[in-house]
Amino acid sequence: MGPHPPAAPDVRLAGDGLTNREIGDRLFLSPRTVSSHLYRSYPKLGVAGRHQLRDLVAGTTARRYVSDGATGGGPAGSKAAENR
Repeated sequence: MGPHPPAAPDVRLAGDGLTNREIGDRLFLSPRTVSSHLYRSYPKLGVAGRHQLRDLVAGTTARRYVSDGATGGGPAGSKAAENR
């Protein structure tokens, strides 16, 4: 099984505060499988545990929102903003 990117459904749902049982119900997995996926994902994502996933998932969502052009010009700290 390959690495789980931050956008993996189980990681996103855990970051949203769902329990392993709730995630398993949504993804048709056992709670133990969800736990295993998350445990193996932590080192790959650079987090120590579930409590840090919320910030990681929130940052991923914010970056995706900005990259879609929804803010009308990209992030404030971007190279384009520095050149203006």
